[in-house]
Amino acid sequence: MRNTVGFDWHPKTKELWFGDNQRDWLAEDMPLDEVNRVTKSGQHFGFPFCHSGLMTDPEYGWARAARTTSSRRS
Repeated sequence: MRNTVGFDWHPKTKELWFGDNQRDWLAEDMPLDEVNRVTKSGQHFGFPFCHSGLMTDPEYGWARAARTTSSRRS
């Protein structure tokens, strides 16, 4: 997680939902800020290797592809 600006627990599933702001200045409209949910222990949401599950970080993402790093999709 990076720069979480708000979070809450789902009242029935007890999953953690959170919004996070992505890294600035990578592209004009990317990466996108996002809302995520934690469904199991050990999930990785990409940072610092990729952003929004779509964009590989130019400095740190060389070792991991965005499609294999982020598990944020809910």
